Amino acid sequence: MSNIIIITGKQGAGKTTMCQKLAAQMHEDGSIIGGFIAPGTWKNGLRHSFDILDLQTFKTYAFASREAHNKWKKIHSFYFNKQSITKGEELLREHSLTSDWVFIDEVGKFEIQGKVWGPILRELLDQDIDMVLCIRDTFVDEVVAHFEIKNPLILPTKKP
Repeated sequence: MSNIIIITGKQGAGKTTMCQKLAAQMHEDGSIIGGFIAPGTWKNGLRHSFDILDLQTFKTYAFASREAHNKWKKIHSFYFNKQSITKGEELLREHSLTSDWVFIDEVGKFEIQGKVWGPILRELLDQDIDMVLCIRDTFVDEVVAHFEIKNPLILPTKKP
């Protein structure tokens, strides 16, 4: 049975930062860390863009933006870079073979709908991989139920 840790909190409450600190602590303790976090930028009080940061190489990939980009797919308010989604899936598959813990930042309504990280998350859950998932507080129960996650350790961020 896999171990699943869920980092949760409101938008802007520091979920990604908490994931980054947890990954660093796990690495320091001797664990091999894989997957990615998705640091974002803010503009005019709104989330503006996100990158994917590979937790093994620390290379970043442009992932999503509120601004239109050529060949990026619009889903609700954001345009998503299909190449970065494919890269993220590749990273997760590769890292799941060699890592003690695989991080996915962020899982939410799109994944429940089978979009973005939904298919790869299902694939990894079926393989019994230890994971850390970053999930906004309003989606935790729905994600846990949809993906049938058993006994996750839920860690809320400190910020309200």
